[in-house]
Amino acid sequence: MWVPGPHNLDLTPAAMLGGGARRGNPPRTPRAASRHLSSFCFPFLDSAVRIAPVISPELLEILACPKCKQKVELTEDGKFLVCAADRLRYPIVDGIPVMLVDEAESF
Repeated sequence: MWVPGPHNLDLTPAAMLGGGARRGNPPRTPRAASRHLSSFCFPFLDSAVRIAPVISPELLEILACPKCKQKVELTEDGKFLVCAADRLRYPIVDGIPVMLVDEAESF
């Protein structure tokens, strides 16, 4: 009996998730390499914009220091959120504030 459609489908879990192990596709570009490519392709972008986009004022109003629950402020370079009460600064990685006391740096 003839069944319509392609008969060479790879229905393995790896292929369905995009792993490409059986299809011979090249591995995906690592994230660090894609950042390098974006700086190569778009040299006019400021590195601070690519590393930590500005946090919206609405989000800044909501964020609080996880240790003392006081308000945090954005540094001028946009790379840290600062808690003046505890003298801690929380890093912003890829535009996402890392609000963990263990990851904070004292100043």
